[in-house]
This record gives sequence, C-alpha cells and structure tokens, in this order.
Amino acid sequence: ELDTLNLAETARIPTDINLLVIADPATRLLAGEVRLIRRYLDDGGNLLWLVEPGNLAGLEPLAEALGTEVLPGTIVDATTQLFGIDNPAFALIPDYPMHAITRAMNSLTLFPQATALEVSPPEPWQAEALLTTLDRAWTEIGALNGTIRFDQDSDERMGPLDIGFAFTR
Repeated sequence: ELDTLNLAETARIPTDINLLVIADPATRLLAGEVRLIRRYLDDGGNLLWLVEPGNLAGLEPLAEALGTEVLPGTIVDATTQLFGIDNPAFALIPDYPMHAITRAMNSLTLFPQATALEVSPPEPWQAEALLTTLDRAWTEIGALNGTIRFDQDSDERMGPLDIGFAFTR
C-alpha cells in the first residue's frame, strides 16, 4: 500500500511505515523534516533515497550521517552507443552482486542521469554496493553536448563507479 507523507504536517513518521521513499524532492527539505527522517532511521526505519546529480535538496545532513558523498558530475558511458542510445548520460549496469535485493536481477539495466556515490558509513552502519558501472564509465563534470571525453586533469572520476548501495545496521 502506497501513500504520500507530508513531513511538514507530522511530528513523527508513523511507526507502521515499512519503507520511506525520498525520490528526488522538487523542493528543499526543511531542517525539521530532515530531523524527522534521521529519527525514523535511528528508530530502525527503512529508507529508499533516490538522488539526482547535484540535488541533495537539503538532505546534506542525512548524507553526512550515512557517510555518503555524492560525487560531482553525471555518469556517462560511451558503451550505450552500442545499444543505439545517443544520449551519453546513461549509466549501464551489466551485472549485480549476490544480495537479497538484486538476487532476481539478471538483465542489463540503464540509469539515466545517474550520479556516483562514495560511501564510508559510520558505526553501526554497513554499506554494500549494489549497482556498479563498467570501468569505461566516468563522472562528466562538463556540459553533456558536443565531444565528451574523460579529463584526467579534473575532478572527474573514472569507473567503475557505484550508484546504488544497501545500508544495514
């Protein structure tokens, strides 16, 4: 059962929620809303957090608490041209680790406008990468038009890059 939750209208995230989903918020979350999410996680709640490049929408304290850094840029992978995709801003994920979440995944997946994550979780958290690009992918910091290539003398990072993690405690 799915439902929308307005964090500005609640004093606490209800305990009967099995999974809180934050999917690229259109507006910046308020500090009090972020505190509600932190309390929900501290109380054992589960979170699916989807982030677009360059838009943490006020959730920087949550990223910091989870030891997660969103790397600058958008992941590009020229391999996607082999599949007839002209837009370079797709992360190609060909295989998955053995994990309960990815156990049944056995086909190639594409993630448009993906961002790379670097994770170093504090206690009591552990993190396992679930979605990792090929080594040919990189984080493109420049414009995504014209000729695009990896620039070694910049903050761009070469793959493999992690775009999805499972956190457990």
